[in-house]
Amino acid sequence: ATGQQLAERCIAKNITCCRCGETESILHVLFLCPFAQQVWKLAPFSSSVFPEPGTVRDLLLAAMSFTCLPPSGVGTGSLAPWICWNLWKTRNQVVFNDKTWTETETILKSVLDAKDWLVAQVKLPSTHVSCISDGAWRKDLNVAGLGWTSSSPTGPSSLRSAVCENVSSPLMAESLACRAAVMDAIDAEATHLLLESDCLQLVGAINSRSVILEIHGIISDIFLCINRFSSFCCRFIPRSANVVADTLAKSCLSVYGQNIM
Repeated sequence: ATGQQLAERCIAKNITCCRCGETESILHVLFLCPFAQQVWKLAPFSSSVFPEPGTVRDLLLAAMSFTCLPPSGVGTGSLAPWICWNLWKTRNQVVFNDKTWTETETILKSVLDAKDWLVAQVKLPSTHVSCISDGAWRKDLNVAGLGWTSSSPTGPSSLRSAVCENVSSPLMAESLACRAAVMDAIDAEATHLLLESDCLQLVGAINSRSVILEIHGIISDIFLCINRFSSFCCRFIPRSANVVADTLAKSCLSVYGQNIM
């Protein structure tokens, strides 16, 4: 709240501007204070003529129409909102922290903020990734072999496999493979993921966001991971369509078994 607003609420006795001593209002802080006027003059605009007299709305609309000149780096972006924002922030710095900014520092900070905002608005290209996962399990060893494939329209397909110990069931093996595939897609910075598995129970649980006690921790990890994608689809495929991932999982498990026997 400005001094004028506080005075209207009978809260503050001092209603003057912390810089020039005039009555403080929103209009004054952003446009009428000599400090603010000097900041607007330093702004790299081709023209900065404000209507006079004018309301806050009138002056804001006028400021939004100002064109930034090179080499400010703002281009077709808008600098005016950031000038207003930093005029308000510098006012608060004086009032609450007894810290003073110069007019030059204020306009420089406004230009940097405007450029940072423009960079943040650049949309990265969407990455669509398709993953197929499968798990193989040996009861005698309590070990699972994991296999998964991933592909995208713009890149080559990849084949991955891994071994996990202390695995208690085939369903846990399938869920571990699924989690590995999802995390692999995150590492690839995918924004859209299609996940396929031949484990009907797991696919159903993922699509319904149902927790299965046997794999509680693993499926909870999967739920957290898939929230990071702009779009996500999980679907069941028959085992005949999952030959590659199945072969990867079984081969990995076979090699592990041979090495410990």
